[in-house]
Amino acid sequence: MIEFLTEPWSYAFMQRAFIEIVIIGLATGLIGCFVVLRGLAFIGDALIHAVFPGVVLATILGYDIMLGAFIFGGATALAIGLASRNRRVSHDAAIGVVFAAFFALGIVMVSARRSYTGEISSLLFGNILAISERSIVITAILAIIVCAIALICKRVFILIAFDRT
Repeated sequence: MIEFLTEPWSYAFMQRAFIEIVIIGLATGLIGCFVVLRGLAFIGDALIHAVFPGVVLATILGYDIMLGAFIFGGATALAIGLASRNRRVSHDAAIGVVFAAFFALGIVMVSARRSYTGEISSLLFGNILAISERSIVITAILAIIVCAIALICKRVFILIAFDRT
């Protein structure tokens, strides 16, 4: 019975997947506190789906998908910030509109390809078991940066979370 529980951990892909999950869990857990206090719980889901056109475009052009995701993630955050500046538009509404528009753009880009490749669609759903050591290193570096900024700016983030002005 114990082999049933321990055998999967003998494979390198399971170990890499677990390391990636732990790194992401630590960083997002820390940032998640500020996000929830600010009332932007929907932003995580929106950013994850809104980077899809960047991933598709990077794949089509032969660039690193992380670059495409980073560019569209920044564009998404900027678009949400600009849309929510209007007092008549709530944060949730701005997030929903930008998220839906960017995600739809990604679907259109995949659909417009003459030769459909399952690779691009699989990027949407992901495969944690296919994580590479390079991706773990990139994730770890980004997590360290994010956690350092969160800890250095903790007081400011708490103040902003409770009072935007």
